Amino acid sequence: MSDLAPETNAQPSAFERALARYLFALERMHTEPDESNEANDYITDALVQAENAVMFEPANDFDQLRVKADILFCDLDSTPPTRHVLAFFADLVRLTGDKPSPSFNAERWLSRFVRCGGEWVVKAGTPWIMWPEDGRCDDLLAELKARGGKPAVMNLIRSLAAKEA
Repeated sequence: MSDLAPETNAQPSAFERALARYLFALERMHTEPDESNEANDYITDALVQAENAVMFEPANDFDQLRVKADILFCDLDSTPPTRHVLAFFADLVRLTGDKPSPSFNAERWLSRFVRCGGEWVVKAGTPWIMWPEDGRCDDLLAELKARGGKPAVMNLIRSLAAKEA
């Protein structure tokens, strides 16, 4: 036993296991000979599944969040899947104390939301937002989630409802 590496019986976390699967699949992708489409499809499917496992496993710290960023932006010529970007931002919001991003403005967001057909109401002291199903508010809802702005918007709605009362 080395003094530099104390023995530990700690099991790898779910994130670490998902990352190990991803790294194994990535290595296979880059080292397997291109012999058949079927083999390539199998390896690609395994890599996509492993990537999903990493992206949807909550990051426990900024090092793990960095891993997600590395995966998201490994190919600068492609756009990462929206669900992966939202999972990344959910971790970022959580790891920064569930505070809204400094770039998020609740008044501006709510104004745009209403212009796109969204509405809000307060029932029994609880604010609710409603939006049309035509997709006009999809980007705004993604922004609300990615920027951690929901608490700020809910507080703004409570304030506006109190002024109307």
